[in-house]
Amino acid sequence: MSWHRTKILSDNEILTSYRLVLLANYFVGPIYADISQRYGIARGEFVVIFCLHQLGPLTAQDVCDITRHPKNSVSQALSKLVEQGYVKKKSDPEDGRRSFLHLTAKARQLYAKVMPIFREREQSMLSPLTSAERVQFLRILGKLVLRDDDWIQGEDRANR
Repeated sequence: MSWHRTKILSDNEILTSYRLVLLANYFVGPIYADISQRYGIARGEFVVIFCLHQLGPLTAQDVCDITRHPKNSVSQALSKLVEQGYVKKKSDPEDGRRSFLHLTAKARQLYAKVMPIFREREQSMLSPLTSAERVQFLRILGKLVLRDDDWIQGEDRANR
């Protein structure tokens, strides 16, 4: 490891945050490059497919709220996904101004092909940890992200 990389990963004013972002980038960068090359699907597009696969029909606003991606990014991703036959929009029978997003069979097939890549990369990323450390790491991450306090709400207010 280069001196520069070691230094910035060991000593900076936002060490925890920097390490988390870098770890996330190391994790997703190669996967999304592969998905883009193989299937022509960009990161933001697959994020939409992932959300819909995990949670079922959602609105575009739901996807924005879940992912914290801006409306214009989600809108662009959805346009491409609809155009390519991965997502169908269906009007909300209770509010015609709103549409629910549904995965097509084509999207479910793509999901089935891509998720093993994510699982394998996650296992590789976590391989230096013992089983007990993995449990502890997941618990700590959950404590940070599964919260509904002023820290999370403050972000919502800042983006309005």
